[in-house]
Amino acid sequence: DNRVWKTSVMYSKRESCFSPKEYLLGDSAFGASGVMIPAFKKPRGAAFSRIHEVFNTYLAKPRVKAEHCIGMFKGRFQYFKRMRVLISCKKDLKRTVEQFHCACILHNWLLSEPVCPQWIDLEKEDDSEN
Repeated sequence: DNRVWKTSVMYSKRESCFSPKEYLLGDSAFGASGVMIPAFKKPRGAAFSRIHEVFNTYLAKPRVKAEHCIGMFKGRFQYFKRMRVLISCKKDLKRTVEQFHCACILHNWLLSEPVCPQWIDLEKEDDSEN
């Protein structure tokens, strides 16, 4: 994760990608910077200070929510769970990014407009008739 971050365009152009009060939250594998706030690492053979423990707890909450969102996305679109795509040119990459972007739009739309429960019941009835 940290290697990908350090080699990204966003990292190399972070001054233009982030406003003064914008930043990313990372786990303890990330290095701290003006735009990356990582969790504190537990010192070897030493106890965590209470303030670091509290900070890591607060930091974990939005990260857990993001992980739950990714899990919901992968549950809804199984194709992205173990995506096997050979990307051999820019066209392949563009198509893959477009598929992902479309799935994100659908996912967000379905979050705001959930499937009507009656439709789920109708689907179950159709399945039991076959």
